[in-house]
Amino acid sequence: MSGRLAGKVAFITGAARGQGRAHALRMAQEGADIIAVDIAGKLPSCVPYDPATPDDLSETVRLVEETNRRIIASVVDTRDFAGLGKAVDDGVAALGQLDIIVANAGVAAPQAWNDITPQNFRDVMEINVTGTWNTVMAGADKIIEGRRGGSIILISSAAGMKMQPFMVHYTVSKHAVTGMARAFAAELGKHSIRVNSVHPGPINTPMGSGDMVAAIGKAMETNPQLANVLTRSCPSGWPNRKRSQTPCAGWPATNRGMSPPHRSPWTRFDAILISRSNSGNRFCGSALAGHMKAFTESERQEFLAAKHVAVLSVDAADGRPPASIPIWYDYTPGGNIRIMTGVASRKARLIERAGKVTLVVQREELPYQYVVVEGSLVETIRPAPADVQEAVAIRYLGEEGGRAFLRSMEGVEEVLYVIRPDRWLSADFTGDL
Repeated sequence: MSGRLAGKVAFITGAARGQGRAHALRMAQEGADIIAVDIAGKLPSCVPYDPATPDDLSETVRLVEETNRRIIASVVDTRDFAGLGKAVDDGVAALGQLDIIVANAGVAAPQAWNDITPQNFRDVMEINVTGTWNTVMAGADKIIEGRRGGSIILISSAAGMKMQPFMVHYTVSKHAVTGMARAFAAELGKHSIRVNSVHPGPINTPMGSGDMVAAIGKAMETNPQLANVLTRSCPSGWPNRKRSQTPCAGWPATNRGMSPPHRSPWTRFDAILISRSNSGNRFCGSALAGHMKAFTESERQEFLAAKHVAVLSVDAADGRPPASIPIWYDYTPGGNIRIMTGVASRKARLIERAGKVTLVVQREELPYQYVVVEGSLVETIRPAPADVQEAVAIRYLGEEGGRAFLRSMEGVEEVLYVIRPDRWLSADFTGDL
């Protein structure tokens, strides 16, 4: 591993098994010491799967210690605010600091809407919402005291972006976690603390044990037409079975998970396509692995220089969403981007009015890769030089096809825009997929 978390300490709830254990192991492999807690015992009656045990938590301890990292583990219910505070205090006393919080603990309870009792609803909300809040509150001050900044990661769900049928209480709770991430992000940003939420789809973990499958089946019988919604968030249509592909919190915990300071309040990460803003991020998709890496400067320039059909986005400024259009372009590493369009087109009007554009290019087959460039308009040439039009047409269509295309465009006046790259965002999933 790259050691991106060397010298850091992470506090992780629900760490005895499943995704919580995966987060702990990945962070330990990246160099972090771990403060781990888990209820490791009885769960509310509406939860049909087997609970974690003290032995499960001991196994997490053993696996982390195999990475030569330190771990302080304790049995604590996240609904117990004082207990969480003591776990953090003891961990910081032993390990010296706190840099990362992963609020992972939560429960799922498949029930038809009219089978949910007031107690069922309270139980799910208290664990998934209050427990998450307790987790942040127990540790955030310790990160602030260190004056090094840090990262807080709230594990929400795909149900925190859309909905999960047969789990009204769960869906409500995960939407609350999403809002909590945004709210904490706004206030903790001044301490250089990033707040992200992760939104996994179905993952094959011990939460599928016990009577979970039977409970889902019983709930489905009340409304069969919603049955397929349960797996629609999975890329393959079925729960992810690979531990290495659980939505590990390792990447957003690193500085690579930090959005630049010039952006606006929060960022949304939907599966592979990513747009960015600032202090809060949303990561979605059951196959988002923890070690996606960015291109180096030379790699991103070479990727952009290769032949791709880009998507150009430009501010519409008329109450409509940004205009997004597929476009051909020309780029030489280290230089500016050149694009052309019809002089009378809406695209031309918007580019000249906005003076800034975003260009997205991606590799659409495995391994997934993309580069996003935000740029400023630095030169407008009207009409576009014939040699540039020819070079771009031949680049995409070949010698014969390019010249035929130009003949078909005779009489259409083109304008050439020269775009200076200002900011870059890139990702390479080669090591993940």
